[in-house]
Amino acid sequence: MSPHKPDSELSRINRDAAAAPVPVSAEMARLLSRANDFAQLSGGAFDITYAAVGQLYDYRQRIRPTDEALAQA
Repeated sequence: MSPHKPDSELSRINRDAAAAPVPVSAEMARLLSRANDFAQLSGGAFDITYAAVGQLYDYRQRIRPTDEALAQA
């Protein structure tokens, strides 16, 4: 489930899901379901999708990305 290995299931999902549905393993489906449970339980404080936009924030400088930058990421 590495985002750094191009042949991992996670990389395949990240790369291909915008173009077409991507079949996932039972393990990945459980992980995504559980992550969604935690997101709901935390009121959104936990967000599995954060890595896609996290680098756009600079909390020390209090810089938040624009809506356009978030949408693009």
